[in-house]
Amino acid sequence: MTTETTRRALFGGAGLVALAAAVPAVASTMSASLGVSPALAKLIAAADEAKRQCDDFDTATYDPLKARTDALVEAVPHVTVDIKNSPFWTTAEPAAVSLARDIVRGDPGRRHPSSAQLRRLVAADLHRTRQAQRLRRQTGLRAAYDRSNALADAMATTEWDVALFPCETAADLHAKLAFMTARQMDDGVALLDVLLPDAARIANKEG
Repeated sequence: MTTETTRRALFGGAGLVALAAAVPAVASTMSASLGVSPALAKLIAAADEAKRQCDDFDTATYDPLKARTDALVEAVPHVTVDIKNSPFWTTAEPAAVSLARDIVRGDPGRRHPSSAQLRRLVAADLHRTRQAQRLRRQTGLRAAYDRSNALADAMATTEWDVALFPCETAADLHAKLAFMTARQMDDGVALLDVLLPDAARIANKEG
């Protein structure tokens, strides 16, 4: 899983109740139609429900709230200081703020010829950052971000429940691989250690 999946908890509240209600019916349908064992089908259904809740929250709540908040943050005025008539020294330019901060940090005696302007730029950037943080709290974006993270964590947990399921039939292994491929669980993660025991169990059973 990518780090983005740590951006989301399903545990507790109405979400878990909905999950518990949805899983048995879906699992029963999958196992009957595809020959997948009921236990694995239940785990896949749980993962699908967790993903639905995660996606629904982001689409309906987090994404539009973030867009609105980002617009408010962007509307906070930037500050430009005059250093040799250069347009570079502005809070809209991260490289300028970073350089100004480094110069100020290394110039405690304020000997730099542009010390006053540089310090004003650093202070203005700090003030703007605090305004942005205040807006994110006021709009509820911070709380929505935490909820999105919790839902993503729960989704990742259900995905790994599927990945770690001990397959004993080719149908189960196929279903697991199809699920893991669809969820892109092989992206940057070595999964042979997870799949080799499945292959060994199936080979021994067939042998």
